[in-house]
Amino acid sequence: MNNEKFHIAHRKWLDNETSVDEPLYTFPNDKTDVPGHLNMVQYYVGQLTKELPESIREAWLQWAEAAALWHDLGKFSEEFQRHICLSSSSSETVEQHSGKKVDHSTAGAKHASTHWGTSKIPYGDMLAYVIAGHHAGLPNGADLFLERFYKDIPEWESYAPAEVCSFIEPSPPLLWHKKSQTSNRNFGFGVAMQIRMLFSFLTDSDFLGTEHFMSREKRSMRPSWPEDILEQMSRRVETHLSNMEDAPDPAPIQHLRHRIHHQCFTRAQVPQGIYQLNVPTGGGKTLSSLSFALAHARHRHMRRVIYVIPFTSIIDQTSRTFREVMAPLEEQFGMECVLEHHSNLAADKDTERVRLMSENWDAPLIVTTSVQFFESLFSNKPSTCRKLHSIANSVIIFDEAQSLPSHLLAPCLEAMKTLEKDYDCTLVLCTATQPALALKEEFPIGWPAEELTSLLGTDFERQLELSMQRVTIQHLGKMDQCSLIKHWKTLPDESALFIVNTTKEAQYLFDTFSSQTSTHILHLSARMYPSHREKVIKTVKRELEQGKNLILIATRVIEAGIDISFPVVYRACAGIDSIAQAAGRCNRHGEREGKGLVFIYESTDFPIPGILDDLRAAASATREVLAKVPDADLLAPEISNLFFRTYYNNRKDQTNHWDSKNIMEMTLCTPIPEKVFKSFKFKDIDKSFKMIPDTSRSIMVAIEEEACNIRKRLKILDSQGLYPDKNLRRKIQRYSVQVYDNEWPVLQDHGIDSYIDDTIHVLQPSQDVYDEHKGILSLRQSDPAYIGFIC
Repeated sequence: MNNEKFHIAHRKWLDNETSVDEPLYTFPNDKTDVPGHLNMVQYYVGQLTKELPESIREAWLQWAEAAALWHDLGKFSEEFQRHICLSSSSSETVEQHSGKKVDHSTAGAKHASTHWGTSKIPYGDMLAYVIAGHHAGLPNGADLFLERFYKDIPEWESYAPAEVCSFIEPSPPLLWHKKSQTSNRNFGFGVAMQIRMLFSFLTDSDFLGTEHFMSREKRSMRPSWPEDILEQMSRRVETHLSNMEDAPDPAPIQHLRHRIHHQCFTRAQVPQGIYQLNVPTGGGKTLSSLSFALAHARHRHMRRVIYVIPFTSIIDQTSRTFREVMAPLEEQFGMECVLEHHSNLAADKDTERVRLMSENWDAPLIVTTSVQFFESLFSNKPSTCRKLHSIANSVIIFDEAQSLPSHLLAPCLEAMKTLEKDYDCTLVLCTATQPALALKEEFPIGWPAEELTSLLGTDFERQLELSMQRVTIQHLGKMDQCSLIKHWKTLPDESALFIVNTTKEAQYLFDTFSSQTSTHILHLSARMYPSHREKVIKTVKRELEQGKNLILIATRVIEAGIDISFPVVYRACAGIDSIAQAAGRCNRHGEREGKGLVFIYESTDFPIPGILDDLRAAASATREVLAKVPDADLLAPEISNLFFRTYYNNRKDQTNHWDSKNIMEMTLCTPIPEKVFKSFKFKDIDKSFKMIPDTSRSIMVAIEEEACNIRKRLKILDSQGLYPDKNLRRKIQRYSVQVYDNEWPVLQDHGIDSYIDDTIHVLQPSQDVYDEHKGILSLRQSDPAYIGFIC
């Protein structure tokens, strides 16, 4: 069957001229439902590629259809047919036959590699990765082309329909959009990302095709969104903000928030590209950025909005805000239009429909973490990559954009460029301290300055900087904890927030304060399980609103997105971006008659440990800035820019040019034309690209009633040899804390019960290990600090 005839048949199916449950066309000598499955996968490929921008849709459809038709060619072999027959026969035969797998994916991979492309440019090799990895994951090129291709596989061509095998090669793959050449790009990286995108189309279509036949109940639960869903959501946001802005006697800062929102909304018709939203903390950037994103997506016919947040500590708050705004729509549709996807998700938010939507991000508004987002982009796993195609043609908001990890900055920025240039995404870098990402000789991985556009405009940004000065920052120099407390006692306000760099310092400072004052003291750090932290935050907000005196000792977990406001904030020396975030917890809403007070100090008894090299480098860059500009306003944009240039330059050599794991090197194309695509290392990239070092373990703390009930359930499952379902695993995360490997032996001495083949660990309740105020106590002198990126 030639392409024209095939596409006519395909279009008839899509137009419902034939039943979706009937084969698109029949193959001679069909022994199994393989052709029916190929048809179904090809059908879903056609559905999914409809969400791509019109300018690239047809080229992608042809390539994705080829992957759909060829991914299971090996199933036509007699060996696989025999395997299927045995697997559907008696249990005895199945047991005898179990363990023997028939390789069915290499056949299609070799076919693509052999039949598509020229001797000079073997485009089929790109498709070979996709087909070969649709079950086990995208392989390394060397493993695929130098080993796997040379192994004997069952003969299949004699049994496969010729019309499928001879599917005519379309035009060469669209490696770049025409915009792609406008800035510095990494060719190999772009090709590798295209392979992952093709992989996403195939794996999602394969899952959906199998689900179509095997689980009609699941299929019926998948959402069907109206064409104007983003327009409806945009109206909801504007109505919500309008009601807030029309409130009687608004505070002065509310007028500024209104202007910020209005500017974002009126800029929605700008071309797709990369934009910066520079808003001081407390300026309402969360809803203003969403206002822009939804309106922009509607104007530009984009498919969804993705909100990327660096800290799990604030994702619940952001998602809750979005759900409150969209509640009428969710009630109308009977399903969630705000999909929250991260590992700390509570089970009561995780319905069957939400779990299905999470598989391929089938929702108009996604709220996720930096770890989930970027590690998915660099994954090789089918279940992880199947959602990647949903990122194309989206508005992506990077909240707290300055938090991108310097040791992986090069691959992260290259991925962002690729999404913008090749997949028509609009990126919004949203922060109070915009990172210096402009292309310079000393920073070759950035964007050309002319491509980085301010949504608010530099004049308005300057006005905001002057109008939203709510704090005075003072440098105290070197201080130990006793001196710190003495300084606090000289202030007229008792309520104060102390933000330190390590969990160890936080626990010691909590103890020191507790012995010297009767003021109510609370502690907040990642040594406390998520449910415990949420209770502390609620208590802090309630007591501050009631005018009670309160001291909160916290780590960096408090700095981003937590809507609290103290009259006084102390911050141990860190990067200027962290100092700005700390200042955002002081006089946040301009509620004080005068300015709030922010004090920066150098901790003499708790210097930043060497293991936290990123934090040490940031603090060092701050000192360099202050040495150059002693009276610097640390919240001024030009000082922030100077800080980031200094910081990135300092990290360049420490992190191998901002790529400590050599991710970029693993995407280089081979200079030999006929081998140009054979050197990609997808499997190695998946193992290497980790935003959080694999130096910790998760332990559940069974103190609260629900956690104790979970523990009982684990005991039952363990005795029955069963694994916990997704609901239970997510409940476990609500009561789990990450501990470092060097603490593990000590914790084992205190008592740890392990379940489910030693994959889930439960800490026995003990005041010597888990304190009701401070969480898990520091058990080693080398206890590192909380690392802010946790999936």
